[in-house]
Amino acid sequence: MLGDVRVAPLRALARETDAQTLAEQLELVAIPAPPFGEEVRGARVLARFRELGLADVRRDEEGNVLGSVPGAGTGAAPVVVAAHLDAVFAAGTELEPRHEGARIYAPGITDSGSRSWKSSRVAW
Repeated sequence: MLGDVRVAPLRALARETDAQTLAEQLELVAIPAPPFGEEVRGARVLARFRELGLADVRRDEEGNVLGSVPGAGTGAAPVVVAAHLDAVFAAGTELEPRHEGARIYAPGITDSGSRSWKSSRVAW
């Protein structure tokens, strides 16, 4: 798939926006979201999905955030973007990202915090 020429513009966009995506990821991972306590993080993701122009942005009964991008052609299926928000560590855990050289350490940085932003960036 990565060699498919139709994917090349998306890969270029991912590289071009990498710094912005990282900044947004660091913002999101610093918002507490323990199990059953992800309301604040969900509100930020919901707002960001709307800022990006996703359609039908909403929260489901579990609190996950959903949105969609209409299909490109007549009758084409939409791309659904969803964000699972909680991170499995205790409330009160230190969340501030720590930079050490080229690495960044923070609870959940490669978990839900990462996927929430990346999925919205890929879709849009």
